[in-house]
Amino acid sequence: MSASNSLTVEQEDILSNFQTVTNITDVEKAVLMLSHNDWNIENAVREFLDEGHHSNTPEESTTSPAQSMNNERRNVGNYARPGLSFVSIVSFPVTLIWGILSGFFSLFYSLFVPVNHTVTRTRGRPINPRSAALKFIKEFEENHGGVRPEFFVGGYSDALSRAKRDVKYLLVILLSDGPGSNNSFCQDTLASERLVNFLREQEVIVWGGDTRGSEGHQVSNTLQARELPFVGLIGLQSTPGGASKMTLIEKIQGQSTPEIIVQRLSIQFQRTSAELQRAKREHQERESSRSIRKQQDEAYKQSLLADQEKERKAREERDRIEKANLEVERIETARLKLEEDRLKYRKYLLSTIPSEPAAEESETARLSFKMPDGERIIRRFRGNETVEDVYAFVDTFPLSIGGDSEPVEANPVPHYVYEFSFHLVTPFPRTVIEWNSNSVKIKDMPVLWPSASILIEEADPEEEAC
Repeated sequence: MSASNSLTVEQEDILSNFQTVTNITDVEKAVLMLSHNDWNIENAVREFLDEGHHSNTPEESTTSPAQSMNNERRNVGNYARPGLSFVSIVSFPVTLIWGILSGFFSLFYSLFVPVNHTVTRTRGRPINPRSAALKFIKEFEENHGGVRPEFFVGGYSDALSRAKRDVKYLLVILLSDGPGSNNSFCQDTLASERLVNFLREQEVIVWGGDTRGSEGHQVSNTLQARELPFVGLIGLQSTPGGASKMTLIEKIQGQSTPEIIVQRLSIQFQRTSAELQRAKREHQERESSRSIRKQQDEAYKQSLLADQEKERKAREERDRIEKANLEVERIETARLKLEEDRLKYRKYLLSTIPSEPAAEESETARLSFKMPDGERIIRRFRGNETVEDVYAFVDTFPLSIGGDSEPVEANPVPHYVYEFSFHLVTPFPRTVIEWNSNSVKIKDMPVLWPSASILIEEADPEEEAC
């Protein structure tokens, strides 16, 4: 299965631009180089230039006239030689002399006759495309002033991508030794206000390159520049498959005037205007569709965020209610557990209260209790019993009269810290009898001994909690 069959639309577009820049016709090779650079066309082109690749199958031959002459000589030398004959033996001296003379003439021609058409092949050290573009512009301004085309700041591949993306023409200008060594063409042609204004009015993207650099050298090979300075017009053209591809539609080689360049570019603009307008309409439709999709996506995103926020608040409210219910349940459980432990301890406490002494027993105290419900109870206590025993009697009295007084031998809730929920108070004078009086005996408290009337007062809940 071909690697190009599994590409996305975006990758196909990058592949098309890459092939246009590098003139690589081997799709598999181009896909491999792009994949190696994570489909970054600028890095892939830089790798292509650094490795010194050349066009595989250009639409036109890039062989220079001098190369053609050498090829013809090699081809002549490679003709099949027949066997020796009388004629070849007789003509051999003549052939030898002619070969020697031809060699001398070729050497003289190469030393003293200048060649006026070749593209400079000297390749400089590769530099960043943006830096190369800024250097080109700076050199142009230093030598020819501020009137110039608005050169694109970036590499050739970036300029080509920008022209295709914005559906504009790309004008490529190649100079053999930079703007500083092409005074006549730069000053009289490129710095011409007529040409500069024409390119600005037509919104043409202009890219300039120096063939001494690796990128300019490769671009000259790709566009098949025969003579410098070189001016090439690149625009969108339909392919047989219906897709649009950036194609070289005009090239002007050698010295030229602004009038000729404007005239020839105008002819191409008129010839390809219908194609460009069609591409612009398609571009606008794509941009409009992309804008609509972006707006829809943004609206969907906002709606989704609103729904997520609503769900978040609802979830927080549910969590809050659930936590509140759990807290209520915890408090109720703790309260029930506390009441259960309190009841168990009171039953245990009831079993620890000493029995009431007999009426005739000496050293007893007679205490009269007025209960909270108004009932009055009289009970005798031995003098050596403690105040805590009196509190325990009052607290467990309801259990004793309810018949729930089974003896409990051990404390069933040893962890439970018991506190009485009432106070014993003598009315005249008013005296609160504290139960935690360090096990004070009854006979040692004058307010209780030998007799006393005692009121039962409920303790303040906050006081009890403390």
